[in-house]
Amino acid sequence: MRAILFATALLLVPTPGDNHASKAGKKELTDLLEILPTDGEFYTEEAISQGQPYLPVLLSLTQADIRKDGDLFPYLALSRGLCGRAESREYVVVHFAEVQHPLLKLFWAAILFDQGAASPEIVSYLRKALDSKKQANRLAEMVGPEFEQFRERVRAPRRDQ
Repeated sequence: MRAILFATALLLVPTPGDNHASKAGKKELTDLLEILPTDGEFYTEEAISQGQPYLPVLLSLTQADIRKDGDLFPYLALSRGLCGRAESREYVVVHFAEVQHPLLKLFWAAILFDQGAASPEIVSYLRKALDSKKQANRLAEMVGPEFEQFRERVRAPRRDQ
């Protein structure tokens, strides 16, 4: 029985390279976020481990998918926890273009940049975001009091260019 459930779960989680998660996979992630263990406002390490296989699903979520439950915070909290893991950072850097939800994409870009894991594509994305008043305001909310330093670092010429 356990093997059947595991095999079924694997079908719901896209493999790396899949561009779109199934509706069932998205629902499973949403349901999982409701039961994962938390430590205050954030997920525990155990929760992040349980959420790790759903990273491709997380990246495929659209505004319509999240609008159904209305609360973006659990997805951001999971993203924050996942970004603390090298394999997740590497995966998102490679698959950054596949991040569908605009606020999740902005969040991942900012956090990857802060952790020194941003690709030229991500830096370019952040520079364009800073040129938009609305996006710059969202970044300021995400980054907090260090926003001006963040802005300067994003706009600074990169050594690898």
